[in-house]
Amino acid sequence: MEFFNNENNNIKFENEVPFRYLQFSNLNCLKNKEYGNFEILDSTKCKIDTLNKIDERYRKAATRYLHEYELIRFFCKKSVISRAYFKMYEMIYSSELIKKINLNCFFICEAPGGFIEAVSDIRRKQNLKTDYISISKQSEIKYNYYLEQNNLLDGDITNVSVIDNTIKTVLNKFPDKLDLITADGGFDVKIFNGQEIITNHLLLAEIYLALSTQKINGTFIIKFFDMFTHNSIVMYMLLSNCYKYIKIIKPNTSVKCNSERYLICESFLGIGNKMLDDLYNILDKYIYCSPKDTFGIYTIIYPNINPNINLGNLDNLKKFNNSILQIQVEFINESIKMVENKNKFLQSIFFKIFIDKITTDYIFFYKNILNSRIRKCISFLKKHNINTNQYGRSYM
Repeated sequence: MEFFNNENNNIKFENEVPFRYLQFSNLNCLKNKEYGNFEILDSTKCKIDTLNKIDERYRKAATRYLHEYELIRFFCKKSVISRAYFKMYEMIYSSELIKKINLNCFFICEAPGGFIEAVSDIRRKQNLKTDYISISKQSEIKYNYYLEQNNLLDGDITNVSVIDNTIKTVLNKFPDKLDLITADGGFDVKIFNGQEIITNHLLLAEIYLALSTQKINGTFIIKFFDMFTHNSIVMYMLLSNCYKYIKIIKPNTSVKCNSERYLICESFLGIGNKMLDDLYNILDKYIYCSPKDTFGIYTIIYPNINPNINLGNLDNLKKFNNSILQIQVEFINESIKMVENKNKFLQSIFFKIFIDKITTDYIFFYKNILNSRIRKCISFLKKHNINTNQYGRSYM
């Protein structure tokens, strides 16, 4: 599922007020129906918030069962570090960029290293070397064993002092800047309806790091979540101003129940110092306080920009948001329905397989039930030239 944009909005961000603070009483008042039917999704997500711990555990197992590519790691010859490996493979395997002889990369919010591993593996098969640097928040998060430790930075990139040090380190290592930059940041949230709003600050920091270190004509891949707020749409518009092409994609290997989608921004056009200074100022003064007993405070970026006027393809973006939303609602409802029927025979088998660590014994004992999913996984591996193990080969 994807949405493609090659329209440059030509908005003079440098002439706009960079930010203002907004008091708000609830999260929904920060969202806009002009960007998608968020109320349908929010009411569905509220069902998750009402589940007790036991049923939530069952719901997560149901989500794993419903994800058609959940078993892909069990048929891959290589023991990969995370699911992110397959998402990155899917997004860049056919791109011309990955075939570049000398490729310099910056991986933001990367631990445990799935994106690095995927890029390196694709290029290694073509006898191409990959030079990179990476940053993640926590130093104790373990990267894949083979990654070069001296290329791995850590720190909270929403902190401007960390941003300053990171940019300095990156540009010292890569003075000609980076061909490929990725940003895969996110964190667990207790209130599912607030994920987009809570992560806005992190996304803006990722974008600032990318725009400060990207080489002209380079590519930036960043994970977004829902796109129902002014901030999300304006960040998309900002990227549309700085890159010639933007494609929004929901990878097949991404779980259907979640809101993630990736913006693949190609052919970097450059950015002026004034805009970079404004973005830095926003990050330095960014405030988000959730509403509890009183009003919350939210930082609105470029508050005077009106996407209804300035974004020519807003209707198409809304259709894309709604298409992801519709699938997400369908899968969440199905997962909750499975929890409600968890004592029925077939559901009990699914939970037995997926509720804890999935084992090869379970997969092959119930292979007739899982056959269509197994074949989808093997087809994906074959399409992307990823070696299968002995179990995968038995299905080919």
